[in-house]
This record gives sequence, C-alpha cells and structure tokens, in this order.
Amino acid sequence: MSFAQAVQLGAMVEPTEGVPEMPPLLADLDALGVPLTAIVEHDLYPTPPEVSLPIATCTRRYYSGCGLVS
Repeated sequence: MSFAQAVQLGAMVEPTEGVPEMPPLLADLDALGVPLTAIVEHDLYPTPPEVSLPIATCTRRYYSGCGLVS
C-alpha cells in the first residue's frame, strides 16, 4: 500500500483522535525536567488546501491549549 493510500484510509488523524493521548504524555515529558523541542507534521497528501488547512488550524489550536505552541 502506498503512503497516499494509507493516509486516505485514515493512517493520519487529528491529535484528539490519535494515540497516545497528549495530556498524559506531555505530563510525563514535563516530569523529565529537561527542555524539549518537537516538530509536528500531519501528512494529508494528497488533499487540497481547503481540506488540510482547517485541520492544521485545529491541530495548532489543540497543541496551543496543551501549552506546546508559543
């Protein structure tokens, strides 16, 4: 199966629907007591911007609410 087919079948989901749940994971990472940097990529290839932009906006809002986006 190609990457594009896997994405179209739901291999990539928004953070509120994915595993692991972010709040417990972030609490565990915070407990390490070291500065961390993360890059979040949400592939939706092949989709037009009108599909991916609202999802990217919601994803950023979600991570902001978790204290990750400055």
